[in-house]
Amino acid sequence: MPDFQFTCATCGEVHTGIPTFGFKFPIQYLQVPEAERETRISLGSDDCVIDEKGFFVRGLIEIPVHGYDDAFIWGAWVSLSEANYLKFVEYFDEDKRSHI
Repeated sequence: MPDFQFTCATCGEVHTGIPTFGFKFPIQYLQVPEAERETRISLGSDDCVIDEKGFFVRGLIEIPVHGYDDAFIWGAWVSLSEANYLKFVEYFDEDKRSHI
């Protein structure tokens, strides 16, 4: 099967490979006024803390695509309790942490 290709609606260029979708931050990020985000939000590539009360992590949902080696990937943000967020941070660098 040939490589998956698509024309990007944003840049108009043809890209090879299955696209991935997601947001750089949880939707709650937008509820904080832009002028206050720098002082109220800590945003990483995989986590976000808002006002030291809202704790969010980003996960990837991988969906196999029949006939292709690559999966379609959808990035999803979820909220966690503070205790579970602290566990996420504690074990983030562990290779096999799915059991935690």
